[in-house]
Amino acid sequence: MKRHWILFALLVVPAGLWAQNRASDQLADLLNGHQIERLEILHVSDTLETPIRITPETIRQLARYKLVVEKPWELSSFPTLVTGVKEIRRATTTNQGEVRWAIVFFDGAGKERSAIFLSRDGKIAVFDGASLTLPTTLLDWSRSLIRAAFLEGGK
Repeated sequence: MKRHWILFALLVVPAGLWAQNRASDQLADLLNGHQIERLEILHVSDTLETPIRITPETIRQLARYKLVVEKPWELSSFPTLVTGVKEIRRATTTNQGEVRWAIVFFDGAGKERSAIFLSRDGKIAVFDGASLTLPTTLLDWSRSLIRAAFLEGGK
């Protein structure tokens, strides 16, 4: 029986990581090929208390803040976004926590192509069904974009 579990771990875990790597590579390719026409950044306030844990399934209903970016490749910070997506390839799995941020990617036809969900501190992400530990690149990018749009743009 113990051999079966070891074999299972050797076959299934790498297959899951391979799929996650493939999905992050595909998203990076879509971004670099300018095939992601729009992205949306969703946020649930850190001060909002809920009786349930906020998950990738519930954040869309609970988010009260949304920033829409058309033609993201035109942003000066676009390389940072691509770097953050590529970091998913090296991410390790972890237990899923609560998410407060989402970056949702849409193609030219308006079809959702991918989504990345981030915890309050940006260190835990949910991508392609896997819960991962990430550097805070994607959260830092999202925050700086919002800061630029709302604080600096209002001057």
